[in-house]
Amino acid sequence: MGHDWLNIESSVLPNQAYTDPDFSRLEQERVFKNTWVFAAFAHKISNPGDLLPVEVAGQHVESAGCRTIVCPNHSWSYSLSGKLLARPHFFGGDKHDVHPY
Repeated sequence: MGHDWLNIESSVLPNQAYTDPDFSRLEQERVFKNTWVFAAFAHKISNPGDLLPVEVAGQHVESAGCRTIVCPNHSWSYSLSGKLLARPHFFGGDKHDVHPY
């Protein structure tokens, strides 16, 4: 199948977007990998710190008993309630801001 959808100017997705593996790969790389993605409802998770085994942007997101959430880009860490805990390298290389906020 050709990639005519790359040159289409439209406000809706072309039909090929739902079946073309190249479009799926592009969507995974440019949309889902770079933004927040809904993964599950809170009532589906048994205990605080548990995660459901889901896949987002081609990467598995699963764990149990987590005590913190760590940003994969900047390594900032947060408590499970969303409180910022630490900002590594915030003041430059090896100059960490680790004071609770």
